[in-house]
Amino acid sequence: LKKEAPKKTLFVLNDFPVDSPSSGGEARINRIYSGLSRYYRIVLLCLNKQGLITRHEITGSFIQLSLPKAQEHAAREVEMSSKFPTSANDIIASLWITKNELLSAVARLMFEACDAVILCHPYMVGLLNGLDPKPVIYESLNCEYELKKEILHGHPDYAMLIRAVKECESEAV
Repeated sequence: LKKEAPKKTLFVLNDFPVDSPSSGGEARINRIYSGLSRYYRIVLLCLNKQGLITRHEITGSFIQLSLPKAQEHAAREVEMSSKFPTSANDIIASLWITKNELLSAVARLMFEACDAVILCHPYMVGLLNGLDPKPVIYESLNCEYELKKEILHGHPDYAMLIRAVKECESEAV
């Protein structure tokens, strides 16, 4: 009788939840990792606006841990959304995630328990700073820098936002 090897664990970082997909990126991430969960244990860590710590079992081997954004982070998103019609919440996340002590602590614990890390977008890459080397995959959905240069053109904080995208995307690559 051949004993099956335990599944390896993939730690997935994404700035938004995917447990109830309603559009492109959410659905894509949900379906890809639901499929991969046949072969791997998947733990996706993300942020939410509800101020709650939640755990959603997407499949038997794919869970999502969603943590609240820090109060200052959420306030900055509100402030930025009042300035321009196109959301910059993902970029704002990249600037605030390392200041979120709970998120950083959970990310460190999950990093220790995983076999590899996948960044679904570059915006959570800062959580990996200072951690021991481990395989990291940057799953690029877009060239974020080129995309954001176009869609945020005219934003009052354009230069700062584009610089932040370039920095986190370069680090992810």
